Parts: sequence; structure tokens; C-alpha cells
Amino acid sequence: MTTPTPLQRGPGPAREPSAIALAGERVFLGPIPKPGQPVFRNYTELPRRLPISVWRAARVVSVMAYVALVAGLFISPAGALFAFFQVIVPVLPILFFVAPGLWRNICPLAAVNQAPRVLGFTLAFTAPSWLRRYGFLIALALFFGITSARIAIFNTNARATGILLAVTIVSAFLGGVVVKGKSGWCSSICPLLPLQRAYGQTPFVTVPNSHCQPCVGCTKNCYDFKPQVAHQADVRDTDSSWVSPRKLFAAALPGFVLGFFTLASSTDLTTAHVYQRLALYFLGGIASFYILDALLPVTSGMLTALYPVPHRDRRSAHSVGPLADPDYRRGPDPELDHSHVCGGPPLRAGVGGWPSGRSGGPGSGHSARDQGEAQRRPGTLRAR
Repeated sequence: MTTPTPLQRGPGPAREPSAIALAGERVFLGPIPKPGQPVFRNYTELPRRLPISVWRAARVVSVMAYVALVAGLFISPAGALFAFFQVIVPVLPILFFVAPGLWRNICPLAAVNQAPRVLGFTLAFTAPSWLRRYGFLIALALFFGITSARIAIFNTNARATGILLAVTIVSAFLGGVVVKGKSGWCSSICPLLPLQRAYGQTPFVTVPNSHCQPCVGCTKNCYDFKPQVAHQADVRDTDSSWVSPRKLFAAALPGFVLGFFTLASSTDLTTAHVYQRLALYFLGGIASFYILDALLPVTSGMLTALYPVPHRDRRSAHSVGPLADPDYRRGPDPELDHSHVCGGPPLRAGVGGWPSGRSGGPGSGHSARDQGEAQRRPGTLRAR
């Protein structure tokens, strides 16, 4: 008696991936390539949903908004400071993380940097070798320097913030006049470049570059050319002098941010003491990175990609970071009348402990006792 053979089922029709699977691929892999397309496409191979004319119109609006903000910092300082530090700046880290290409297409600094090229009066010199080699180091120093200066200057001094923004946009414009492509600002010395590269190394939404028509090959491992692999190309480069500054930024960033958040809850610290402790956090973050690099069985490129992850999650959760508001409070700008912000009478110039940024917004709840205590200790930096 023979045993009956089970029925063999032929291959059925291929199942279509679910909507959740498609969404997951879109988020973690970017735009899904069609058969025959490379997985990591350059900007000329990515689908375009908006014509170049629409992007140019958006850039005109962004430049006008930037100029209006600078003017507002001199005309209506309290309101403009609130708009900049409480509305605009907190959005940037999220945008860098989710869709960095969108920001790079509408950034007002990039717009004025590329205006000489679009209008046909750029000199289009090749960037000098020192700028190509040390541009990222300059951007790194500018990022940490300007961000740290918020504690003592920019949080409450609207005129200083206005001057900073004005000098920045003029510098971006001059870079476009002299140097070809984006190598005079956006891809070399822009203070936001290191943060964009760290946040946008695996963009959730890939938006193709709308500036470079055509590409002039001005920058090595250009994000605008091939956004999904540009960061890894940087950290895996064979030139150690190219890789080292990028590793240094990835190493320093988490400690720097942790220092801001920790010191924001400190009390009775002078400005000097805050900077001293911030330096310890900064150096501690760098030291821990290189210790892990020596001990863990992972490549430096992998560690550079993973090390800032907790920092990115924390900043995304708060929608802020050191660029946004670390809750520091310094003496008020003598030109500002903060009464409409805090709901109380304006304080005299020179009073320490005046809340700036988020702490000085509506509902901050600072009583007359707090203000009196601050007046008795004019050299004290207080933070809640």
C-alpha cells in the first residue's frame, strides 16, 4: 500500500507589500528606486515634484523674511528675539533630521550665496586649498562659538543678534560672488553645516537639490549631489585630515548639548563658572568618543554615525537644543522693554537673573521676590 503524496502547490502570485511595509521602506531607505535604478541616487536621478521656478520663488520669500527679521531685531527687539529663538530656531533641528534637502533648497543664506551665479555676475574662482581642507574646521568653530555666545550675549541682546545675522548673510553673499558653486559658504564654512551633516546623514525624506543647474563639482562628497551617502563618504574617506574634523564634531556634540541641558537647571552660577563647566562637558564628550573608538569592535564610521543618536533623539523630543533655548537668564538688554513679554513692569538695566528665551515667555511665573533676589546678586547667572 503506497502512501499518498501530498498535493504540491505551485507558486502563487507575488503578494503586494503592505502599506506599512511601503511606509517603512520610504522612511528608512528614502525614495524607493524603480527596477534598474541605483539604490543611492544622485540629485539628477531623484524625482522632482516642483519646478525650479517654484523653488526660486520660495527662496525669494525666505530672503525677505530673513531681512525682515534682522530689521525687527532693531525695530521691535523683544518680539523679534521671541520669533527667532522661540519659533524659527527650534524648528531647524527637526527639519535637518527629517528633510535636510528641503532646508538646503529654501535656506536664505544659500539663496543669497547662489544669487550671483543665477544672475550671472559670480567670479566663480575655485576655492583655495586651505578653504577646501579647513573649511569644516572653521564651520565647527563658528557653530560652537556662536552657540556658546548665546549664554552671555545673544539670548537677550537683540542688536547683537541682528548684527550677527546681518554679517552672516553678507558673508554668504560674498562667498557666492567670489567662489564657484557652494564652496564659498554652504558646503565649506556655514556654521550650520556640521549640524546638518550630523543630523541629515540618513534623511527621512530626500528632497533633490534645486540650486546646482548644472553641478560644477565644487565640493568633495557633496550632500546636495548624493544626499543618502554623503556623510558616510566623509567619515570613510582615505584622507585622515578630511575625516578627523568630522569625527571631532560627532564626538563633541553630545557632551556639548548635555552640558547645556544640565546647566540649565543649575542655580547660583556666574557666567565664568557656566563656561568652565560647559568646557568640561565638551571635553568629556570628546574623550568618551575616542575611548569607545579604541575599545569597541566597530568602525570609526559606524561610531560617528551612532554616537550622536541619543543627542538627536533628545533634541527632537524637546524641539530645541543649544541653538534653541537652554533656559539661561542674563541681565536684560537696556534697549528692551520686557513688560509685554512677562506681564510685569520692565526691569532696570544691569539686573542679573533676568529670564531670557523660554523662561522669559508668557507664563514664566517669576515673582517680585525672584527679581529682588536677582538685584541683590547682580553678578549671578540664575537658571531654573
